[in-house]
Amino acid sequence: MGEGADLVGVGKVGIAHPDWPFGLRDSNFAPTPPPFTTEHLSSMALSPIFVEYMHRYRGFVVGGRPDDD
Repeated sequence: MGEGADLVGVGKVGIAHPDWPFGLRDSNFAPTPPPFTTEHLSSMALSPIFVEYMHRYRGFVVGGRPDDD
């Protein structure tokens, strides 16, 4: 937490899983990790412009920027 890494992880999870705080009540909760499809992100009420923007982040969206570029 001293480096802020926990908060970064929470931010990314929150984009694709806006209800993640409710899942924390369940000890077996395991949000789906990226990459996410554009359909999934759209179904989470992300605007088309924001979904397109998220393609810039390595490995976040299927068909977006690869993890190893």
